Amino acid sequence: MYTIRWYGTVRNHLAAWAAELAEPMTVAGYTMAAHEDFLNHLRVGACLAQNTIASTVKQLKPLLAWARDARGLTLGVDPGKLTVEWEEVTKAWLTPAELTLLERAMLPDSLVRVRDAFL
Repeated sequence: MYTIRWYGTVRNHLAAWAAELAEPMTVAGYTMAAHEDFLNHLRVGACLAQNTIASTVKQLKPLLAWARDARGLTLGVDPGKLTVEWEEVTKAWLTPAELTLLERAMLPDSLVRVRDAFL
């Protein structure tokens, strides 16, 4: 389920990027230069963090490989050459006191279920 959701997210990012292009994008036209432009769109246009971009590329690679292998389409780039660069991040956890504050916070009705699911 998680992977299917990510494929949808990748599709949405690709669609947003392709909508900005002067010419329609094809898998044959998705070259390394196009890939760099897509990465720039993710960084600047979509304001995504590096690890979200890396996850997007991680899901894009098998989609392109599937288009090549299962559908017989000619690609403009070898999916194996698309790099995934992960960034080390500091992980932080909420303290029990912070969780209690969050639990007691007055929120709009629309956010109560979100908070409850988070907790």
